Amino acid sequence: MGHDDAGDLLPDDGITLYPVGLCLRGCRVIVAGGGVVAERRVGRLIAAGAEVILVAPEATPALQARAEAGDIVWHRRPAAPEDFADMRLAFICTNDPSVNADLARAARARGAWVNRADAPQHSDFLVPAVADLSPVQVAVLTGGLAPTVGRYLCQQIERIMGAETAAVVALAARIRSAVRSRVATQPERAAVIAAALDEEVLAVLRSEGLEAAYSQALKKMALGSPDRRPSA
Repeated sequence: MGHDDAGDLLPDDGITLYPVGLCLRGCRVIVAGGGVVAERRVGRLIAAGAEVILVAPEATPALQARAEAGDIVWHRRPAAPEDFADMRLAFICTNDPSVNADLARAARARGAWVNRADAPQHSDFLVPAVADLSPVQVAVLTGGLAPTVGRYLCQQIERIMGAETAAVVALAARIRSAVRSRVATQPERAAVIAAALDEEVLAVLRSEGLEAAYSQALKKMALGSPDRRPSA
């Protein structure tokens, strides 16, 4: 499970956020700081396919191993303003708030979006807690008010849905493939898929497996043969 590292609780009603999933494959991202927060940031960034540059005089053993394996580039020194040139995102997580503030200003001046681990109210984006239901990720943001609640909700999501989610996604993908060539518009396709993934079909998935559930879904959608289209 991931962590919401938004920092201390905010003294107001939190930050109103726009939820979004970022495609970072091949993007240059800098992490300033080499502690456990940086370690968590780097792990998720590598998983997303980002090109990660770590700048810190010291780093955790796990980050050192990442550098030795060639997963990241590590500059063993304090971060400087010029390090932020051509970076898409900047994760600022040193243990000195004044240094973090200076680095955040330098990053923004060079066009990078900033996340400060110590100051959500001075960040351009927050890092959510994440429930890992591979291939599904469920992100929970609390606007910086209650990171612990985000972690708790993710734990509950993983506990309740973890074992079933991968099978549901596989079933939905099969249904989507069957519907795509036989239903004209995207809204119609979405409605047909949603109707097919009802509790009856999911019960078959749990008890009899993917193929039986897929057959049941096709029957419900009247898609038993390629020449038939779902009824209105």
